[in-house]
Amino acid sequence: MGDLGRTWWLWGVLLGLGSPDAHAVTYTLHRSSILTSRPSFEMRYRVELDPLEVTVRGPALEQSGQFCRYTLMNRRLQPIQPKVAWTPCYSIDKVFSTP
Repeated sequence: MGDLGRTWWLWGVLLGLGSPDAHAVTYTLHRSSILTSRPSFEMRYRVELDPLEVTVRGPALEQSGQFCRYTLMNRRLQPIQPKVAWTPCYSIDKVFSTP
């Protein structure tokens, strides 16, 4: 396993990806994060949501390459549309605590 593979594996362990005993945690996104309808950087798949207004519920629902698919919520932890989106796995920022 190369350095990049080890890095993604470590992130997966830290985030609980694939762990059946993982508990749900909510995260904010980095200000420069992108959200997409498919695991791709292509502009045509971008979801027009402000990453600073979105939180994601972890662990990720699935992973495809460097993208993770998350359930989306607003800062009040209410569901938003779309309900799910892809973002690069490294886009999560901080554990979100309710105000």
